[in-house]
Amino acid sequence: MILKDTLGETSIAVCEFTERPTKRGQKMKLFFTLEYLTITLVFEVVGILTSAFTVAFNLLKFAKVRTLNTCDLIVVAQGFSSACYQCTTVGQSYITSTLLDVHGMNYVASFLSQLEIWSGCSYSWFTACLYVFYCVEIVDFNHHIFIWLKLRISKLVPWLLLGSMVGSLVLSITLYWSSDGEYLNNGTINHTAEGTVNNSAANVKSSHIYAAIIDYIPLFIDIVSMTFILMSLYRHTKRMKENASGISQLQLDCHYEAARMLGSLLFFNILFVFSEVFKLCTQDPFLQHISSACIEALVTAQSIVLLLGNTKRRQALWKVLTSCMKLNDHAVNGSRRLGN
Repeated sequence: MILKDTLGETSIAVCEFTERPTKRGQKMKLFFTLEYLTITLVFEVVGILTSAFTVAFNLLKFAKVRTLNTCDLIVVAQGFSSACYQCTTVGQSYITSTLLDVHGMNYVASFLSQLEIWSGCSYSWFTACLYVFYCVEIVDFNHHIFIWLKLRISKLVPWLLLGSMVGSLVLSITLYWSSDGEYLNNGTINHTAEGTVNNSAANVKSSHIYAAIIDYIPLFIDIVSMTFILMSLYRHTKRMKENASGISQLQLDCHYEAARMLGSLLFFNILFVFSEVFKLCTQDPFLQHISSACIEALVTAQSIVLLLGNTKRRQALWKVLTSCMKLNDHAVNGSRRLGN
């Protein structure tokens, strides 16, 4: 009897000892998931607030003067698509990490996935429209194509934005149909009913095709436009030194400010595409989470660049921050007086 009890206690201890690594692994996985969600949530909240401020500033400007210039129209479209992209991303992250086993959440995740593809693709093409607009406005080439675009760019931009939205919608629907209705996480990972992950060669190949449309082609347009802008600014600067330029110093300063904003935006955009490609190529869940966090940080950085790249928006943000600080000081002084 004593031997039986001893063997029983020993077997229980062995079972507890063998189960400890599993429990520790589950705790570490849970801790890593919570840490990842917290970090991405911080980036996404900052990005959403930044994009919302940019959109609100331009809409208030439109309400006052009843008009919105072409550049502000593109920025409003960018801010709206960026905020939509990050909202859908945060919802998708929490569903896939915590609520995917709940009944009906697969359909919600599928809808958010298509909305994420639509908003992300729209943002990429809206950014390309911004680069094309600045390129046409700054570049002074005498080619008949540039002259034709300069005369019609204000009328062409709304149609380009509408075409980008419609094309992105068609792309997201096509991607959903090509996956046979399965939920796609960034176009590469299929979550089955058992919760496993399958990466078929066909899905990866189609993902690269869609990534080319969403990321590679707009990035190529950004780089080409930025190259033309830098070449034109170099020519303007050289002419200014020779006192033979037809552009004023104020215009040149405005062009330099726009070039600095576009250069910063291009830098973050290149890193964004690299992160997307790395996430597309790797199958390690840990590296995919790291890539997702980097993507959210880069999207937020691009929103901040768009906000701070304009003097009026920068001044409006400073006024809002100073007003909030004054209200906070008044609230603190009021609580102290009540306490005394």
